[in-house]
Amino acid sequence: MAYEVGTVMEGTVVEIAKFGAFIKLSGGKTGLVHISEISDKFVQEVSDYLAIGAVVVVKIITIDDKKRIQLSMKAVSQQDLETFEKQQAEQQAERKRRIQEKPEQEYNTDQSHNRDSFSSARPEDTFEKKLRGFMRQSEDRLVDIKRSRESKRGSKRKKK
Repeated sequence: MAYEVGTVMEGTVVEIAKFGAFIKLSGGKTGLVHISEISDKFVQEVSDYLAIGAVVVVKIITIDDKKRIQLSMKAVSQQDLETFEKQQAEQQAERKRRIQEKPEQEYNTDQSHNRDSFSSARPEDTFEKKLRGFMRQSEDRLVDIKRSRESKRGSKRKKK
């Protein structure tokens, strides 16, 4: 995805620092909203305005030569926000239209896992199976780690 200065995007807060917040944008890149770019009001603590996992609308204000993206929340105008929401609604409608055009068999190619086969299974059974599998994998990994650690320490096994 190409990032351009002036683009309004949606992002998720992934980290909060004293000087601002790091926002993960769609496309996977992360940018910084400096504390001075969070609000028009004085911001003493970033955590008063943002929380990790919060979804925010930001505007790209600069991209430096090292491809670092500087973002702003206060630079997003009401007009920018309306345009962004309109684009999001259009994209959502397009996705919905594409899904409705495709026949159901494209999504459900494996007939052994149709809705009827899941309706008879109890959720506890599937959870218990997953839990047992996880515990088995976890125990195997611990054994592997223990063996690896012993071999690095020079275990005192007698050779036959």
